[in-house]
Amino acid sequence: MNVLEVRNLFKNYDGVKAVENVSFGIPKGVIAALIGQNGAGKTTVFNIITGFLKPDSGCIIFKNKDITSMAPYQITQRGIGRTFQNIRIFSQLSVLENVMLATKYGHSESLWAALFRGREIRKKDRQNQERAESCLMLVGMHDKKNELAEDLSHGQRKLLELARIIALDPEVFLLDEPSAGLFPETISKMCEIIHQLRDSGKTILFISHDINVVMGLAEKVIALNYGIKIAEGTPSETQNNEAVINAYLGRRRAIAP
Repeated sequence: MNVLEVRNLFKNYDGVKAVENVSFGIPKGVIAALIGQNGAGKTTVFNIITGFLKPDSGCIIFKNKDITSMAPYQITQRGIGRTFQNIRIFSQLSVLENVMLATKYGHSESLWAALFRGREIRKKDRQNQERAESCLMLVGMHDKKNELAEDLSHGQRKLLELARIIALDPEVFLLDEPSAGLFPETISKMCEIIHQLRDSGKTILFISHDINVVMGLAEKVIALNYGIKIAEGTPSETQNNEAVINAYLGRRRAIAP
């Protein structure tokens, strides 16, 4: 059963077809990759799924509910977390504070809560700090928790952004170029974390230009070219698909089979 479905998406920019009739589904508990050359429409699909863009037509179904018209924060609350290709962190906050921003409060409005809210907030702060620290431990960043985010390396910032999304506890992770610009050892760490998330029941859809990462990590691959889906299947099926080979080698413009 698919936890996330993209159905017949169309999106134009000033007459240019960024996404053209794209459909695919992601089963629960699967690691899937969305691949394609620059301009293939990958980030546009991510932006539509997460509510940052509205499609000209088509819809996004999450757990059998149409979320196409929802705002990004509503989609996040429903259980879809997302990272960005351009890292978005609060550079003047500590590593721990960055992750704590993603933790949840959700205070009750009862009279009891109103009388004892100070105590509740302190308790919740402690719980949120413990949650944030556990997320940092998962990504190997706990020893950096008191450092300013601006002092981190590129790879450490990537891991921090992932820790912050983990703190949201979404059901589906959308990761935009999680391995881009990383050293091999950090790529291995990132892949290990993604496998751990999958093993805990999470669903992951990621964008990557690194074919080695895609082949080693993904269980399902969706390939786009000029906004059109040209292939969908296992990594080996996609790697041997002639339309994908042509698109990557640039021998000719691939068309939907």
